Amino acid sequence: MLENVTVDYTNPGAILESEKKPKRGRKEDSRKHFLEAAFLEFCDKGFDGARIETIAERAGYNKALIYRYFHGKKGLFEAVLHENLRRRIEATSKQPSELGDVLVYWFRHALGNRDGIRLLIREAIYYDQDAPIDAEARSAFYSEHRRNVEQLQDDGKLHEDIDPNCLILAFTALASFPMIMPQMVQLVTGSSVQSSEFQERWSQFLRIITREIQLDE
Repeated sequence: MLENVTVDYTNPGAILESEKKPKRGRKEDSRKHFLEAAFLEFCDKGFDGARIETIAERAGYNKALIYRYFHGKKGLFEAVLHENLRRRIEATSKQPSELGDVLVYWFRHALGNRDGIRLLIREAIYYDQDAPIDAEARSAFYSEHRRNVEQLQDDGKLHEDIDPNCLILAFTALASFPMIMPQMVQLVTGSSVQSSEFQERWSQFLRIITREIQLDE
């Protein structure tokens, strides 16, 4: 969205430094490296703590390109969140068709995507209550999930008195909570989130929860 913005640099040194560095590959390649580096930086330090210079160093490109491609740190943060959404959409296309398996699927997905969860936590700290970043695209993602829930209700497979929006929030919380607060998992159960024992116990619990909200066919 911000790729074509032209920035008027007021620092001649930055322009000269940019011109000194050789071009490396295509624009798509450098943009990909910036997104990967920014993802790690934002996960580690959040929006306020992340530094453009560190991201550029991690990516191996001059920081001037960040302003050219993303128009600054906020634009880069938005692009990283959008890329995280793209990965979730890709994961959605692979989720099981049976409702009883969906919650366990997303729990397993969260286990392998802890950095993505950390990124959302960092966003929550930065969030200023006005409007989430990239709200339109991300709301559309959850709207599709809501339509799926409503279809299950229309088909008589799910209790009709369940609020679809609240169910999506509850499923999201149940699937991701152990990765958000692994220390609480350890304190309550005595097991690590990474242990096969806890993962099996939690998966079984999620299956029971899902079964209880379904209607007998």
